[in-house]
Amino acid sequence: MKSVIVNDPKKITIENNYSFISAGIGIDKKNHIVNYRVNEDLALGNPDFLLPVVLEPAMSMKRGIVCNFAISEKLAKAIPDIQGIYRRLDPRLKIVPVDHGKDPLHSLTQAREIGCLFSGGVDSFYTLLKHKHEITKVILVHGFDIPLSDRILRKQTANMVHKVASGLNKGVVEVETDMRRNFLNRYLGIADTISPFFASVALLLSSQFKKIYFPACFHKPLSCSAIGHYRAYLDPLWSNGHLQIIHDGDDVNRIEKIAFIAKNNLVREHLHVCWMNNNGVDNCGYCGKCLRTMAALRVVGQLEYVNTFKRPLKLARLSKLVLSKTERIFAGDTLRYAQQLGRDPEIIAALNRCLSNKHGFNIKMWLISILEKLRQSYYWSRFYNIFPEKFARCIRAKVYAIILK
Repeated sequence: MKSVIVNDPKKITIENNYSFISAGIGIDKKNHIVNYRVNEDLALGNPDFLLPVVLEPAMSMKRGIVCNFAISEKLAKAIPDIQGIYRRLDPRLKIVPVDHGKDPLHSLTQAREIGCLFSGGVDSFYTLLKHKHEITKVILVHGFDIPLSDRILRKQTANMVHKVASGLNKGVVEVETDMRRNFLNRYLGIADTISPFFASVALLLSSQFKKIYFPACFHKPLSCSAIGHYRAYLDPLWSNGHLQIIHDGDDVNRIEKIAFIAKNNLVREHLHVCWMNNNGVDNCGYCGKCLRTMAALRVVGQLEYVNTFKRPLKLARLSKLVLSKTERIFAGDTLRYAQQLGRDPEIIAALNRCLSNKHGFNIKMWLISILEKLRQSYYWSRFYNIFPEKFARCIRAKVYAIILK
């Protein structure tokens, strides 16, 4: 069996105590380089953080993994369970051997920090505010939703996260990585990259953090459904002997999270849910996710106080939305919540009409998903290098507006 070769990572401390970590992943004669940059002088301990990057791609290619370093004992014991989850989700994947050295028990200082992955969305705001007395630092990761090449949006997002953290007296750790663009996107679908991407980042920080919260996207009854939202079971398995990863917030649904966070002033000034990102950290107020979130905010009586939407909620547009299966569940939760309150017949009628629309293949959203996959790729970064950033962002915004019109 051919193997995926994972080499021992190297760390360089650069200006202003930033840490730069690089590692090579060999497949046949090609060596993929994945890089991480952290805004702190990070102690590089166990190289466990590379295992999430290569495990599912290796299973997809039906190749064993050879790690030229030791993996922590706890994580090594979890590998069969992790592969089992992957295989249940996709029977085409093959259980593969993972060859690694024994953990030499790295002499790490006892980590003290407790962190939370944070993007400014509903889920991350819910987890941060729920555990605000415990969390000491928020973690912003560049290179997943926001491409590394989009420097303007990255700066705007970082400024927003620092303002939120400052308002709660928390620190901020920023991690930049090209792991998704340079490796994961070449071998996995977009949805499949979520858990390995953030698990890798979390394990990279295991010398500093003893616990990191992963905000849940879905209510627990959905987590093991045919939709494939498996993170509630997979995320904690990436914990090693130094770091505990907690999948948080799957005990409540989206509308309940919005009701919990919506009265907080930081949420009112900085909530960011728009995945199109055509208006920087402001929400377009036009796409399906913005409309569903605005509808939920109106149901809980807080829409007028949230200042991050560029357009008012148009019930006529909400009524015409064609939703995916997952989106229908979110909208259904909002509708039931509104019916229980019984005080806004207009939003109830609009949600009813929206849910009565025939669901299925949505060509507009399919086209946008293709554009988003391209935007995360190596080729889009080359496009950004050729043209000025503002021009590239303007072209993207115009194309999306034409599709959604």
